[in-house]
Amino acid sequence: PAWRTREQRRAPRYSIASALFDRECRGRRMALPRTMLPDFVSSESSTYNFDNEVVGGGMHQAKGAPPFCVEFGRSKLAGKLAAADEEGFVSLIDTTKPKDERESNVHKWMCHRNAIFDQAFSDGDSLLATASGDQTIRVWNMDDREPELTATLRGHKGSVKSVRFRPESQHEIVSGAREGSIVLWDTRIATASPVGSMEVKPLQRRTSAHVRS
Repeated sequence: PAWRTREQRRAPRYSIASALFDRECRGRRMALPRTMLPDFVSSESSTYNFDNEVVGGGMHQAKGAPPFCVEFGRSKLAGKLAAADEEGFVSLIDTTKPKDERESNVHKWMCHRNAIFDQAFSDGDSLLATASGDQTIRVWNMDDREPELTATLRGHKGSVKSVRFRPESQHEIVSGAREGSIVLWDTRIATASPVGSMEVKPLQRRTSAHVRS
């Protein structure tokens, strides 16, 4: 603007994008001006606490759990954020609706009885895969009002740390676990489970992909 001083006009413009470019492409330390930091503060209306109802000794009690991973829907669930936590719950937050005292824009359900380290939507957001410390991956049908378990993937020997769907596929999944293996899965090759969902075994496995850490 014309009202800026000569020194201000000469000073290089610094943005978050340029700071990230300097860090990733030039190896420079990322230092954001203090004037940018207030933009990273969340308002009360967009802040959520993860207090799960845990059953124990015949009583229900609220137990706080830190979120471990978040994933936005990209298609029919665009604007909805899936947040998975240490207790094995996933909270589906509709960020397009205002938050109220009862948090009616949040739908929560238990996916595992262990921490969830990663999650991924399939193309179209019809399915959600969750990777857990119980050494399994679970696939949830997100088309219904209540998410429904459709398949459980077993075969890792350590906590599952990452999971992704193959692009444009609703059946092919890749995962990585703490024991250092990478596993390919195909949910079309499965056996029926007594609880109604499908049990899936590894299609291919790459062991010792990384040193265990």
